[in-house]
Amino acid sequence: MLIILLSGASTLRADPKTIVAFGDSLTQGYGLPADAGFVPQMGAWLAAQGASVRMVNAGVSGDTTAGGLARLDWTLAEPADLVIVNLGSNDMLRGLDPNLAYENLKQIMDKLEAKNMSTLLIGHLGPLNYGAEYKADYDGAFKKLAASYEMVFYPFFFQDAYGRRWGNPKPAALFSARRHASQCGGGSGCGVGHGPLCPARPAAIGGAVYTT
Repeated sequence: MLIILLSGASTLRADPKTIVAFGDSLTQGYGLPADAGFVPQMGAWLAAQGASVRMVNAGVSGDTTAGGLARLDWTLAEPADLVIVNLGSNDMLRGLDPNLAYENLKQIMDKLEAKNMSTLLIGHLGPLNYGAEYKADYDGAFKKLAASYEMVFYPFFFQDAYGRRWGNPKPAALFSARRHASQCGGGSGCGVGHGPLCPARPAAIGGAVYTT
């Protein structure tokens, strides 16, 4: 059972927890210095809280939910204490069917559940560029998964960067010829966007790191 609050750090330093960050370029830290991406900053923040962790960056730039599903088994050849699943943004950018993204993510969740691995699912929000129905299906896919599995759910990767009132994400606003979404606020907090998931998220991260 997950412990929600960060506690007992001193007793856990001798027993490092392995955290696998499984995602796309937002996880990989595309375009950022080696120490400025989501994964290294997450590890640094957890270490500052007294947690003994080994961070594994399993982010692949350009990956989709289908690509993630295809490489999941060999990525998790070694056991992990927590898997952070951050996929789906490239499905949206390519206008792929949200129902296929849901099915791929569901299979990923099924595999993690079968391996008895603690999981943190990071959600994303679709734009209105493809129509209201597409957005509703895309946004709903993550919520449906969150309601179906025993895991921790963080609803929007860029929530702390853009706020809760992000009603119509515009992919073009995140990307330019010289700027990738991973660079939006990349130096502050814990990777992208003023530290999504970081110090304000002990329930999301600490709960899985400090496990009974």
